Amino acid sequence: LRGNPGGYINTCRHLASLIVPREHIGKLFATYRYNSLRTKQLYEETGSPLRYEYLKDDYITQQRNLDMKRLLCLVNKSSASCSELLINSLSPYMDVIVIGETSRGKDVGMEVYSNPQYKYVLQPIVFRTYNALGDSVPMTGIEPDIYVKSNYLQLGDVNESYLKTALTYIINNESYEK
Repeated sequence: LRGNPGGYINTCRHLASLIVPREHIGKLFATYRYNSLRTKQLYEETGSPLRYEYLKDDYITQQRNLDMKRLLCLVNKSSASCSELLINSLSPYMDVIVIGETSRGKDVGMEVYSNPQYKYVLQPIVFRTYNALGDSVPMTGIEPDIYVKSNYLQLGDVNESYLKTALTYIINNESYEK
């Protein structure tokens, strides 16, 4: 997730659904709390002031789920938005260990508003995300469990500091307590 400033929530949710322990497939992935205007619209449309997204429970996730109990995430100050959402949303369901530097701290999302009369679209920030425990990504970023300063080697190089730390952790089968 290092260097990943975000992406599409549906892609993040799909990835989380493939990683999460099998017994949590279909459970709450994230809750979205909107600004006051969108909250009012949402309530009028759905009867709820919040929007909920669940981990996917379909043929692909049932057949391809990795049933992981622990996930090591390599992050840096450029890791934001969906990268942080993945960490935050999986945390209630499994042991997520963050290695690297503090992430950016972007726990908000945008919606697209368009009008066919105009060639431009608006993408204002309108919601904040929360995990199944009601926790949001801190605005100061996600602090790593294991702090490592990057030595900026080629990604995949086993001497690159984040990867080396993760591999050492795995090889030593360390019992890490948060």
